[in-house]
Amino acid sequence: MRKNTNKKQTTSSRRRWLTYAAYPGAGLYQVIRILATMLYTASLLMIPYRTLNPNLQMRGFELLVFGWGSLPGTLAWLANPLLILSLIVMKKRQTTAIFAGASALLLSMDFKSVQTLGWDSGRDIEAGQVVSIDMGAYVWLASIAFTLIAATMSSIERRTNVNTST
Repeated sequence: MRKNTNKKQTTSSRRRWLTYAAYPGAGLYQVIRILATMLYTASLLMIPYRTLNPNLQMRGFELLVFGWGSLPGTLAWLANPLLILSLIVMKKRQTTAIFAGASALLLSMDFKSVQTLGWDSGRDIEAGQVVSIDMGAYVWLASIAFTLIAATMSSIERRTNVNTST
């Protein structure tokens, strides 16, 4: 009997080590969630799109605040509230977090359709024309992907904890 107890302890200690190795006191999904939050914050400080006129370029936080009006014809901006929702509800409502994260990822794929930045409708539209996609957009996409991974891992970890505690 003693051998079986030791074997169970070894297996559980291995599992515990894998879960807590990256960040003591937290599940691995929380580490990925923190990484996703850091990436999202970094993307808000970066420039996602280069324009013909450098004065019309906006940082990520400007697009977050004014995106509903400065990104005409794209659904990508709608990924932001879904991403934030997923990060907030991840611990208690895993299914909602997964759905919001997956929806954010799908909507974010429209980021390449952005053609102009700004509300100017005619007199200087070419100055705000997007010439290239910059690093900020890709960091933003990575934050959404990591958020979805963290939400999925949170759900798996919760189910595993429920199964092992019963």
